[in-house]
Amino acid sequence: MKNTEEDIKLKVIMSWLKRLGFEENEMEFEKTFTIRLGKLSAKICAEEQIKIHRRLDILVKRNGENLFVIEVKTDGKKLNDNDKEQAIIYARLVNPIASIAMVTNGKESKIYRTGDKTELEQNKEAILGYKINTDDIQRIYAEALENFIGYSAENVKTFCDAQIKDNMKTLLGTSEELNKKYIPELYVPSKKLAKRIDEFLVSDKPVFAIIGESGSGKTCSMCGFAINLLKDNPVLFYRANSLYEGITKSIANDFNWVFSSYYDDIQLLKRINKIFKDRKIVIFIDAVDDWDSANKIAMLGNFASKINNLNFKLIISCKSSQWDMFLCDKGIPTPLSEEIYLSSKYYLIEPFDDEEFFTMIKKYQQVYNYYGTFGEDVLKECRKLPFLLKLFFGVARIKKIPHLNFSIKEFYDEYYKTIIDRLPNRDKEYAERILKLLARILYENNLNSIKEELLRAEGHIPNNEDIRHSLFECNILEKHKIDSEYYIGFYFQKYREKQIIIDAPIRANAEAYLDLYIKLNIGSEFCILRNMIYKTIEHELPEALEKLASLHFC
Repeated sequence: MKNTEEDIKLKVIMSWLKRLGFEENEMEFEKTFTIRLGKLSAKICAEEQIKIHRRLDILVKRNGENLFVIEVKTDGKKLNDNDKEQAIIYARLVNPIASIAMVTNGKESKIYRTGDKTELEQNKEAILGYKINTDDIQRIYAEALENFIGYSAENVKTFCDAQIKDNMKTLLGTSEELNKKYIPELYVPSKKLAKRIDEFLVSDKPVFAIIGESGSGKTCSMCGFAINLLKDNPVLFYRANSLYEGITKSIANDFNWVFSSYYDDIQLLKRINKIFKDRKIVIFIDAVDDWDSANKIAMLGNFASKINNLNFKLIISCKSSQWDMFLCDKGIPTPLSEEIYLSSKYYLIEPFDDEEFFTMIKKYQQVYNYYGTFGEDVLKECRKLPFLLKLFFGVARIKKIPHLNFSIKEFYDEYYKTIIDRLPNRDKEYAERILKLLARILYENNLNSIKEELLRAEGHIPNNEDIRHSLFECNILEKHKIDSEYYIGFYFQKYREKQIIIDAPIRANAEAYLDLYIKLNIGSEFCILRNMIYKTIEHELPEALEKLASLHFC
């Protein structure tokens, strides 16, 4: 027997089903289907099963209803109880539950009731006549979940597939859901980073650190490489700020909620390590700088030292501006720093090379169905900060703009919304006030950056109060030192120019109208108009002026 999906379907399954009385046109075959693993779900893929396990599981539907799961032994080996159990468990775990489970090796075939596991007569009437009692559905699902999730290499890999998708669900989008961070259809892996990760996996160091500016593509790289490595390795993925109970306990909790056997965190890691003696278990922790835990550096160092002689590998990401604190504490190297691959102690995300960037542009054109032209300065900035591409293409598709350059006002509106959304909620209103204040001061003084003390004075920020770190970490503002003085300006040069050239004069005009309004002394409506003018942006200014005129002259 040839071990291809189509051969199995035509030569084995269809011939058998026809003998049972079914016609091909009344059957639907799903070679990739989803099973429920508690709160998670995982895909069962025919192609991978044939290649790795020498078997094939197919979900068969009739009139859109899950009818049965067929387990096909592709190597022709004799059927046994394990084949029966595997088919019944999959039939119980699909949603909704399939009433029948079938197993065949091409010569011998058996049919079982999913509910009580008893063998069923091999004819169409018996198959269609059997239905699971609805009162038993939850019980047999729970039983299947418990029996299925034993600690085998196959089950752990299936679990990892589900765990990654669940923990990436706030990041993972599609060509129809472009508001997420990681869109597989737009992703282009870095060849340099791929080479470094391959080298790391065979090295004797347990930790690999990816660092870069906000918007440089760290999270996309973490998601992309996690999914790619999952093809051959067990892989787990976490956002650092979701590790409420630390690393090992969070991992153990994930497994214990799904697998039937309960292990504490130490036992769990040892158990997984024993299962995968010949493969690396790779754990991704994204954005460790966003982790709220006061002990995050110590926990990472402790975890790294514990897995040093095991088959585990840890890949983490961090903003470059925050990385130093993970390496050194009061002049002393941290335990974590001793466990990191590369002598530099990090891999810095670099701009894409020409081939990679060209490929990325092509992908964006296809997904957004936009084939306009780009200004050279736009391409330069987008290569440095790939997230800008998504903003430009999004605006271009909606506004039908034939040529992309930095004079498009809607781009800056999207940029502002995007960077503000990156901030913690507690900092958003603060950021809006500081950005407007900084733009006004830069405009009035015709400067690119101002002394920190001037910004503090104008913004009434006490010297003992830090200007919010998130404004610098998210690359909204930048700070640099000249002699003994610190200067602050906008990080993104083009946005800085837009703030100074467009927004600041508008606000200056609005303030002039406000002065006029005060002199007119209209009185009770003052607070309403004052708030409107202070919050005004370009497209709202006429509304504010109209309100002013109506209050005074009507």
